Amino acid sequence: MNDVMEVLFTFSDMPIDEYGWPTPPGNEMQVMAYMPFDIDGNISTGTYEVTADYGASMTIAKGYMEIDEYWGDAYYFNSYFGVYLTTDSYWPEENYLISDGTMTVSGSAGNYTFEFNFTTDDGTAITGSYKGALEISGIPAPYSCLTGDYTLNLNGAVANTADYGDAYDNGFNNFYIELAPAGPKHAPLVIRTTEPAENVNKAAPMFNSVKKGNDRDSFR
Repeated sequence: MNDVMEVLFTFSDMPIDEYGWPTPPGNEMQVMAYMPFDIDGNISTGTYEVTADYGASMTIAKGYMEIDEYWGDAYYFNSYFGVYLTTDSYWPEENYLISDGTMTVSGSAGNYTFEFNFTTDDGTAITGSYKGALEISGIPAPYSCLTGDYTLNLNGAVANTADYGDAYDNGFNNFYIELAPAGPKHAPLVIRTTEPAENVNKAAPMFNSVKKGNDRDSFR
């Protein structure tokens, strides 16, 4: 859904070292939330609810765990609370999956207030609050630097296409299309698109095709 954005919050009571890592002992909580899309990365105020059916606006993804079949290590995803017990801890020794509850956000950029009222899968209550600014990273760059309509001359261009099959294991075929105009002044136009594919082979071989363009192939 293009009108919803996914935001990963990390809250911690541990100081952060010069490399961006927490310095234990202490606690760290990760919350995966969904909210109305904002191109500047502003956080939507209101109450977010933890749900297993996440993805809709104003929801929080319920936490879950997976065990590595080879090493036997446990990995935690979405929303969970971790406890670093010693100064030598590289990863939290204790983890609690957030399975229910709410997060309420108020205020505005530079001075948000968060109120947490969560319950873990073993019934442990996690409550708390945070007030202040947020350090935000990963905001997408502007999608285009064009200031108006632009006509691309595809005379002599070469089109490359590729079908990667269900490369992301999400039930969709993934296509890659590149239109490379002749001459050094034009950058290639790259298009990535998908289509539903119920029984597509994830390991399907990639298919490529090349076609020369002509002066009638242009768009606006």
